[in-house]
Amino acid sequence: MSKIENFYNSLFIIFATVNMGIIVIPILVGILRKKNLNKPLSLFLIYLIVILCINILEKIFIWAANTHYDILKPYMDYLEIGNTYFIQILAYLNNFLFLGFFYALLVSPKYKTWLKRIAISLAVIAVINYLFYEGHKVQGVINPTLDVIFSFVLPAFYLWFMYRENLSFPIKKNPYFLISFCLIFTNLIGFFLYVTGDYIYGEVFTL
Repeated sequence: MSKIENFYNSLFIIFATVNMGIIVIPILVGILRKKNLNKPLSLFLIYLIVILCINILEKIFIWAANTHYDILKPYMDYLEIGNTYFIQILAYLNNFLFLGFFYALLVSPKYKTWLKRIAISLAVIAVINYLFYEGHKVQGVINPTLDVIFSFVLPAFYLWFMYRENLSFPIKKNPYFLISFCLIFTNLIGFFLYVTGDYIYGEVFTL
């Protein structure tokens, strides 16, 4: 591997580690102040915990595959596992269900039912696609595309709803505004990784 590849490899590892470290902060704050959380924020806390658990699970799998490859190889060959794409379904379901129901609690009843229906429908589509169509061996197109659109449009819709309804308390005191803004920002980064993921996987496999 060249020096530039080593540099980008280290950069990606540092970025992923910092990302996991940052997500621990609101989880710890949420757990320590759990009594002060309302239903939407409690649900969002669960959403963050699931994200952290998925990341830890992926790191454990990578560690196990690197350190105990001879033991895991027969099982990986049988299940046709050559990467960590098979874990991604958990992230999609987390976004569709927990994030969808989180925002359903924030909007008026006329939108709430539709958000829940859309969230459940996308979760079902994701599972069907995972099991019977694109499968678990590739990143695929359907699930990542639906996830990126849903996770971006959902907070954007809430910001529109908040503006339209003229919610009384200031933006800086509205935790849902900050959450929505951060979700939009992180999903823009996620969209970039989604677009470049196949190239990175194909050209610089170690990343």
